[in-house]
Amino acid sequence: MWGQYCGSELLSSRVIAPSVAFDGFERTPQCLGDRFQAQHPISTTNYLDLGKFVGIKDGPAHAEAVSPDGFAFTFDGFGGQKSPGFYRLELNRLPPDMRPPRPGLVYKLTFEAKWVPDTGSNVGDLGIGVMDERGWNESGSAVGVDGLSNARDWTAFEGIYRPRPDTQGIVLTGRFAEASSQIHGSLYLRTVRLTPWIGDIYPSYPSITAYPTRSADGRKLYLIVFNLTLNQDVTTNIQWKGCGANSATYSEINAPTARATNIGNQEAGWMVRDESLDLKDPSTLVHTFPAHSATAIVLNVGTNK
Repeated sequence: MWGQYCGSELLSSRVIAPSVAFDGFERTPQCLGDRFQAQHPISTTNYLDLGKFVGIKDGPAHAEAVSPDGFAFTFDGFGGQKSPGFYRLELNRLPPDMRPPRPGLVYKLTFEAKWVPDTGSNVGDLGIGVMDERGWNESGSAVGVDGLSNARDWTAFEGIYRPRPDTQGIVLTGRFAEASSQIHGSLYLRTVRLTPWIGDIYPSYPSITAYPTRSADGRKLYLIVFNLTLNQDVTTNIQWKGCGANSATYSEINAPTARATNIGNQEAGWMVRDESLDLKDPSTLVHTFPAHSATAIVLNVGTNK
């Protein structure tokens, strides 16, 4: 759509539309209100002090707690790819305002890591994650901090985990994957901390975005519009200045839900291709943009202005 319905000259536009709030998910921050609010801590307490080390005993890979805030992972011929949990924290042990469903709540994981491979060992891909205790398949809620196998001296790392409103417990997991051969060596973590923050909060965003362009000969105006809502059709008046249109067409890409793709069962794709639109007058039309749609409108203005 972008390639077929985009002119050579970008035009200015103004959008007046309802705003959309977003609670945030994974690495995507919350959008709420009318101003940006920077992330900030709400407690300096290390909530890993309230959790339980469960360890890893998986043949060629195992873990041990070497201090209240330190862990050691040993690999003796580890191969494959695994994400075993080694530390659990039940969130009901935290104060009510430090656990879900508090809006904007995130947990910041900070630590230092050092990888000491045995001579000749494959580097592999080593990391640490924070995950909803229900697991990824059920919750879809996790964050990974990777690249630890590049830390040949003590190196600082951090990650931001955004729990779901119904998250009741979290797990620290390994993120271990071998590249081409087995891994031998030790990975050390120290000064591991998990503290509650309010994450970055961005302003609510317009439900409609508009990208207008003009053809090089000035005879066509193109308007690409995204409806960014999940469940709201938006009816708009579209007005333009400086020229009059004598006809218009539109094309739309959409799907039954915003999660759909065009892989396999081909749920997502062209709903409409180059169908006529009625003009209200030479400088105005009214159109309804369905929820989670992408629409391209072409105005034939028939002028070189």
